[in-house]
Amino acid sequence: MAAQKKIYDPRQNGPPRNQPPSFELPNRKIEVEVQLGKHINSVLPCLQNDLQQHNMDNVSPDPAKNRVTVSGYPPVNGFDEHTVLAIVKRRDPQATLLASRFL
Repeated sequence: MAAQKKIYDPRQNGPPRNQPPSFELPNRKIEVEVQLGKHINSVLPCLQNDLQQHNMDNVSPDPAKNRVTVSGYPPVNGFDEHTVLAIVKRRDPQATLLASRFL
């Protein structure tokens, strides 16, 4: 009896089992605006460093409103605004998410 060829079912999660997973970076840029609880000058250098480690290269501060806008290409699929907020909350637990979008 011949072995049956596996057919990919799009209802299944992930890539077909006979193909390796893709390790390509997502091609959509994310932009997230966060309201800080702490003063921006006290957390900005650490935030920039933490976010750059996750490929979020643009950190634009708005000192007048105590906000930062973060943008970049996510390092992995599933990296979203909640992941960015979690990184910011390590330095400022009172930070809140204001807006996000994929570009």
